[in-house]
Order: sequence, then structure tokens, then C-alpha cells
Amino acid sequence: MYFLEQDMQDNAISMIDEHKIIVNKAFKDKLKEATKQIAIAIKKAEPGIIPVKEKEGTRYTYCYYNKDLQFPELYQADIFFFSDDATKISKVIFYTPEELKKKRIEREKSAAPPKIKN
Repeated sequence: MYFLEQDMQDNAISMIDEHKIIVNKAFKDKLKEATKQIAIAIKKAEPGIIPVKEKEGTRYTYCYYNKDLQFPELYQADIFFFSDDATKISKVIFYTPEELKKKRIEREKSAAPPKIKN
């Protein structure tokens, strides 16, 4: 994420396992869009990282978060390493602010107690 924060997509691509991710024009376009979104988010939020042990390897959720906002998640990337000794990224998923807002609303709805009918 550091490379995307610094607008260095080529360096970010060097971290990708090209046996797992196809680095084509569509992927490069995603990196460009991620760089734009991160530039906006970093002005309003602090980045945080949460490692999660998965069945195969580890997922690192990198989120720009501002607890003072109604929808605090401003941008997120899930970065996967499919083995514990991997040195290259096996998979990456980017989440736009709109997607994060939708996910938060869905989580809050599912966590709400059921309405009682009289």
C-alpha cells in the first residue's frame, strides 16, 4: 500500500505474484484508481492494518478509517498471501467508499434486533 500511497504503481506491481494475478491493463487501471482513492482517503483518515489467518495463508485488511464520520471506512484493500512463506501478493481486492458504505449498512441491518409485531 505504501507504493500506492506514493503513486508508484510500477513498484506496487513488483510486489505481485504474476503466477496468481494477471497484470494486464484492467489490473493496472485498478491500481490507478486505487491510487486516486487512497490520495483522497489519506487526507481524512488514518490507515490501519489487520492480519487475519486464513485457511491458506494470511489476509491483510488495510483500511483507511476515520471514527468521527458516519461511514468511517473510506477505502480498503484486502491483500492475500496464499502461504506463510510467500513474498509476493497472491490476490488483492479493492473496496471503494461506496462498497464499504453498502457493506456497513448491511452489517448494521443484520445486527439489528428483529422488529416485534403487535
